[in-house]
Amino acid sequence: YAGGENGWGGNAGGTFRGWMASGAADGAGVFYYLIEATSLGAALMESASLKQAIRSEMRDGDKLANFSALGNRGGADYMTFTSASGDACVGIRRYGPAQGAGYQWILYGVRCEPRGRPITDAEMDRFIGGATYRGPAASG
Repeated sequence: YAGGENGWGGNAGGTFRGWMASGAADGAGVFYYLIEATSLGAALMESASLKQAIRSEMRDGDKLANFSALGNRGGADYMTFTSASGDACVGIRRYGPAQGAGYQWILYGVRCEPRGRPITDAEMDRFIGGATYRGPAASG
């Protein structure tokens, strides 16, 4: 991509790449979305709240409910919420290293436990601890 996209902004003239992955882990649904600055001097800036970003990336985002206050845990911003189908979920946002006027990358993640199974603090900590970017260093 060149420039910005919904939920995040990139500086003019920069190029960016997005990665998405979804699946299941320990019976829970997981989703990751990473955006990364790929050109020399490019940087990412947050342009939406975590709640707005979660709503825009999730199916039935307008039906998500019971958002908690924004917190920080294990170096990531997080919020808990309930999915449209009643699953207990946690959404996170982790910033990469500072670069230019923003960041080299921004990672979003969501973990939803099946309906009736709450997310424990230990599960939240494992999810947040494992959510990081493991790719090549930026070219800038």
